[in-house]
Amino acid sequence: MKPIKVLHIITGLYNGGAEMMLYRLLAHTNRTHIQPEVVSMTEIGPLGMDIQELGIPARSLGMHRGIPNPIAMLRLARWIRNDPPHVIPNLDTSSRSNRWISSRVSRRYPRCLGGSS
Repeated sequence: MKPIKVLHIITGLYNGGAEMMLYRLLAHTNRTHIQPEVVSMTEIGPLGMDIQELGIPARSLGMHRGIPNPIAMLRLARWIRNDPPHVIPNLDTSSRSNRWISSRVSRRYPRCLGGSS
């Protein structure tokens, strides 16, 4: 059985609460069954480097907080289209709209789990 691809999209990867929970989740993920990847809307940050040291791909869209960037959203959509995940968990409510936009633009509808709208 192939592992389930899970794409975690988060605002940034600094030492905040949601970021640390994501790191702990990834550190304890059974990668026989789950293939995680992380996309930071802003910079990779120090926690992103720690995630990469776990052997988990982490990359950045290079956005700036509070400044909409349609080019970055199209880049995210292209990444999703080229390597579609099975699931996009909703751990970070501030980037919920970004996941919605990217899933629509990519013409692929991965499952978004968690959070409330």
